[in-house]
Amino acid sequence: MKRWLYLIGIIFLVAVALGEGWYAVAESPALTHDSSVYLNVAENLSASGRLVLDMTPATSTQTSRWLCSFMPAYPVALSGLLLLGVPAGSVLSVMTLIGLALYGALLFALAWRLTGNLVVSLVAGLAALLLPAVFDAMTYALTETLYLPVSLAAFLLLDYYFERRKKRYLVALAVMLALGTLLRLVGGLLMVAIGAVIVLRSLSQRNVRQAVGEGIAMGLSQAPAAFMLVANYLQTGRFYCATNSAGWFVDRTNPALLAKVLLQQFKPDINLGLGLKSMAAALPTLVWVALALVILALGLFYLWRQRGNIKAA
Repeated sequence: MKRWLYLIGIIFLVAVALGEGWYAVAESPALTHDSSVYLNVAENLSASGRLVLDMTPATSTQTSRWLCSFMPAYPVALSGLLLLGVPAGSVLSVMTLIGLALYGALLFALAWRLTGNLVVSLVAGLAALLLPAVFDAMTYALTETLYLPVSLAAFLLLDYYFERRKKRYLVALAVMLALGTLLRLVGGLLMVAIGAVIVLRSLSQRNVRQAVGEGIAMGLSQAPAAFMLVANYLQTGRFYCATNSAGWFVDRTNPALLAKVLLQQFKPDINLGLGLKSMAAALPTLVWVALALVILALGLFYLWRQRGNIKAA
């Protein structure tokens, strides 16, 4: 029975996440300059296999096409969607929906893992999905769209590893931490925090050998990000450019899509994400709708469980 409750909870929160995501994307997407950089790099990566962009700092005398101002995982993910046939004009919206679906599923999985209670897990998941700050971050066509789900996955795997002490969970955790840093450089701090907890736990249990292995795994998780930083240095003379793309100019477009996106879809920051303003205005109605859907889902599950008694009657 618990397995069915778990699946129902996952499906319900994914449906809510996709619903609010679709509602937000239906509003004019609020793209930033950074979003345009990610899209441009993704196009170049899918077309030529090179991590380059068509935008350069306006103050630079010797421009470099190499992407060194952002970590590469988000544009790589966008390029994957492009290679799968997702239209370039829709790829950011599709990625937003994917990120929200993953976020909803992982929210429920983590809450269920901690409580084992369907109602508590649903309430926790809904509260997080409807939190304006989180919703804004998840729907702004930026790296947070994938970074937040990856962070949740890391904490979920950490809990599994603490309980079962299986090496496969440690490896999976290291992979998630590697993805986190490849999405956002600040993900390295997440590795430090989680790695410190893991190693100190083993040391407190006087298991030095295990602590050394865990420390090595955590260190290796940052090898891909370190490789990218070294590649940045070899290409540009800097490990990380750390510049905001708002001061950049467009040398050329590929094929005029970047200009089209900026002119037709760009909204100023005051728009608060992909439709967040109208989303906040309709929040009371959405809460009631969400509660009604929860009650309906529980009712349908109860009827399904009692189908034998109903037929006998």
